[in-house]
Amino acid sequence: RISRSANASDYLWENFGMSPAARAVARLKAYAALAAVTLLCFVVILLLKKIDLKHKPGPWYTWLFVVPVPLAAKVLAPMITKRYVAEQKHITKTSRDLSLLAKYTLFNIVV
Repeated sequence: RISRSANASDYLWENFGMSPAARAVARLKAYAALAAVTLLCFVVILLLKKIDLKHKPGPWYTWLFVVPVPLAAKVLAPMITKRYVAEQKHITKTSRDLSLLAKYTLFNIVV
């Protein structure tokens, strides 16, 4: 089947030498990094809630410690995702951008 080729400016020519196995390892690293950020966020929130439960009724300012955790994760996730997606060495800019968007969307759904 013949299909239309992408524009030459869309190709990332320097990434053509990377093997599919190396790309798969890089993809796993990207998902592992996002999973680590998500897990860290959940662990910190659970620890803060556990501390809050020990002090019944908790002080009014305890929510100040819980709110920055997801906000920090929302700032860290795009930076980490962008770094690891760049390591995947996609053939085209379009596939790189789609991969970045898919991973970041997945992170936003989970968190």
